[in-house]
Amino acid sequence: MLLTFSVATDFERDRAREVICNWMETSSQRFDDLVDAVGGEPDNDRWFVRLKGEAKSFISIWFDMDQRSLFFESQFMPGPIVEENQCYSYLLRKNSTLNIVHFSLGLENAIYLVGSEPVVGVTELKLDEIVGAIYAYSEEFFPTAMSIGYKGSYKYKKSKNS
Repeated sequence: MLLTFSVATDFERDRAREVICNWMETSSQRFDDLVDAVGGEPDNDRWFVRLKGEAKSFISIWFDMDQRSLFFESQFMPGPIVEENQCYSYLLRKNSTLNIVHFSLGLENAIYLVGSEPVVGVTELKLDEIVGAIYAYSEEFFPTAMSIGYKGSYKYKKSKNS
């Protein structure tokens, strides 16, 4: 089923921009010590937040807004170099359990977590949920996916706090 959203009015797009910019300014308070950086190009309707992870050192999330949707994506891992079918199978099976985002293939078979939200649905709570989901799924599935797709060359290093 193809999901499409209605074209947002100028007022709705301006409101969404304001929500995103305000959220970016206060995101480090929402996510304690997890936020490493925020930024982007608000005039081009493009923003990012970079989080500090444990299983994955950094998790960068990009937000792009068009007339209908706020798209978001985070590179989960580079394309697997060994056991490709097993790695893709593992992630495809996990896809059915995910909320808000899903795994997708990008350039050079890199694997991304992606999703979209209608412009009219952009709220600070929704942005928190998006970032929280991407962070949680990256931390949960990255070590196993890398262990399969980079067998022999990837070792999970637990942080000192673990």
